[in-house]
Amino acid sequence: MTQEKLDYGKPIPHREFPLNSVQYESDAKHDQLITLEQISSYAENRIIYEPVYFNLGFAGSVSQCKFREGTADRLLKALDMLPQGYGFKIFDAWRTFELQITLYKAYKDMILQNYTSRTDITEEETDALVNKYVSIPENDPENPPVHTTGGAVDLTIIDMDTCQELNMGTSFDFFGEKAASDYFERQDVFLKDRFCKDRCHKNVSCKERGRNLLDEKARSNRRMLYNVMTKAGFSNLPTEWWHYDYGNAYWAFSTGCKAIYKGIFK
Repeated sequence: MTQEKLDYGKPIPHREFPLNSVQYESDAKHDQLITLEQISSYAENRIIYEPVYFNLGFAGSVSQCKFREGTADRLLKALDMLPQGYGFKIFDAWRTFELQITLYKAYKDMILQNYTSRTDITEEETDALVNKYVSIPENDPENPPVHTTGGAVDLTIIDMDTCQELNMGTSFDFFGEKAASDYFERQDVFLKDRFCKDRCHKNVSCKERGRNLLDEKARSNRRMLYNVMTKAGFSNLPTEWWHYDYGNAYWAFSTGCKAIYKGIFK
């Protein structure tokens, strides 16, 4: 494969969370689910899979990484655009409906604790808040959780020499504002950094400087992931730096196209 040049440092724009319903192509595609092993020769061992939910023993989880053929094609295109020496680690792709139910139940209380102290929150408000991180498990092929379509993939970038994940500012499945893809693009995040630089210039000890250097690196790494993935044809979920979509409802909302992948419930 030949490496395609692009601006890895282009800032991540602020985008709205996909809420509106979308239309599907009349001849919605039905390309098959394939496994990571089936594209491994094309990936040249630069994509690894860590089955997080399977390792945790979550009901409905599977040990194999699966996605739609169209998703796989675009993932390989994104891989080809990464700088030499880097690869991808995938945490999750296609999910069974059973796993979606398990995750929603497992993470619902955690998300509520992180975001609100209200005791009078309604069920509708709860669903809207939790849905920003874990799709509501609706058994409807026309309105499916995006991971059940085979079009969603959760991933990060790794250094191929060490197989270590690049610093992205948070871990995978961190439920909080800092997980937002554009978090480190916001001016207020770096206001302390500018003040800190002034102090350090005067040889004043400053612990904040080290923290902000890490934040700057996380911003750079998130930009690289975002730019290669969107250039390859994916859209990104604004609340999760690791989540990318192709062909499903989130992708359709972000691109203005009609969705092409419905849910695959097994």
